[in-house]
Amino acid sequence: MEREITKVVLLKEVCNDMCHNWYFLCYGKLYNNDKTKYKSCKFVICIDSDDLWEYYEGKESYTDRQVREYVKFLACENLWAMAQDYDRLSDFYDWCNETIEKYNSTLR
Repeated sequence: MEREITKVVLLKEVCNDMCHNWYFLCYGKLYNNDKTKYKSCKFVICIDSDDLWEYYEGKESYTDRQVREYVKFLACENLWAMAQDYDRLSDFYDWCNETIEKYNSTLR
């Protein structure tokens, strides 16, 4: 099964004395084996400056492009880990919904 991240949208950025966090909505496509059909998905990823520090090996500042590159990398990793079988994606979609609900709960 092939997977693809099609779009990454910044939902919220929190930057203060205590933390620097980003919340991104990631859109993806999951293709069947012969690429004649696909299923769409979306989920929320939250990252912080510590994640970026580790990924970029100690670099202290990051461009918007670098942040988005890391988010795309992380989103792809989640797709590979969570979505294994095109015909059995209910657990994956449950996880997607949980990430969205978790983000929504931060807004309440």
